[in-house]
Amino acid sequence: MNPAEIVQAAKADGVQLSLSPTGAIKAAGEQTAVLRWRSILAEHKAEIIHHLTEEAGLAPTAPAWCRGDCPALEILPGVGPGCVRALEDGPWREEWRRLDTMATCPERMH
Repeated sequence: MNPAEIVQAAKADGVQLSLSPTGAIKAAGEQTAVLRWRSILAEHKAEIIHHLTEEAGLAPTAPAWCRGDCPALEILPGVGPGCVRALEDGPWREEWRRLDTMATCPERMH
């Protein structure tokens, strides 16, 4: 099943899916129905979050300090905007971090 089909099937089973304020999946309904869907929701978590985000018309936003044209900027579906940067111990080692966990651009810190 694709994410839209999962959301629709869960709804038909009495489970209403939405996004929490933190961007996680929120499942509401009869406890036994929610428990039935728990493993499927966990297995397809990123895709479902991406689908619910698009369905709600929400777009991931970057902080004011982030340049939208930065080559290190990546937006991962269902996760949001983040930054890829090389680690100090070699150009072959990289780290990806969500922008909402950072206070400044790591590229400008060098």
